[in-house]
Formats: sequence, structure tokens, C-alpha cells
Amino acid sequence: MRIEITIRELPDRCGVFEVRSDGRLLCRSRQPLCDGARALLLDAPAADTIIWVRHVGADHVALTATIAAAAALDVEETAHGPKFRRHRKAPRSALKAAPARRNEQAATMVARPSQRAA
Repeated sequence: MRIEITIRELPDRCGVFEVRSDGRLLCRSRQPLCDGARALLLDAPAADTIIWVRHVGADHVALTATIAAAAALDVEETAHGPKFRRHRKAPRSALKAAPARRNEQAATMVARPSQRAA
């Protein structure tokens, strides 16, 4: 099985992408493959499901991975360009204490329709 996600860079947020699957908004993120995979895991697909990442309007696939592999990674900017690293959840104290820098934003997870208030 495979799931295709489409990404579109937000015009007012350089480097932040809107991530969708079948038209449903999954998240907004600077690392759309990884955060999109974590959002898809909320729907409990098989861990070996392949995800394809395609930019809106592109006729080619930009990235592929299994959901489990992509969800286990983060993208870290280094002096030599972006690198994949193991995903590390921030401790709660860090989330409360450290505000995002002005030009950075963490992924914004979007609730599934069944979780939204009526």
C-alpha cells in the first residue's frame, strides 16, 4: 500500500510547508516528510506503508519512505546542509520554557475531523 502526500510552501512562511493527504490537512511543517508521517500514524496505517511526497503541481515524486522510517526521523540543518537525525521528543519543561525563534515554527498538528468539536 502507498499513501501520497502533497506539500505546498506557504507564501508568507519561507521554508514552512502545508502537508496534505487526499486533500486533508495533516500539518504545517519545516520537515514535511517526517511530520507528515507522524500525523499519518495517528490514523494507524501499517508501519511498512510507503509514503510518496510530491510538491503541488509537480509531475514527479520528491521523496519516498515507509511511514515508520520517516516518523522516526527529524531534519537538522548543519553547516553542510540538511541531515536526517533520529526523532527526539522535547521534554515538557523545554516546551514550556523555550519559545520558538521569531522566524521558526514547529509543526502544527491538525486534529482529525472526528476530534474536532462540533
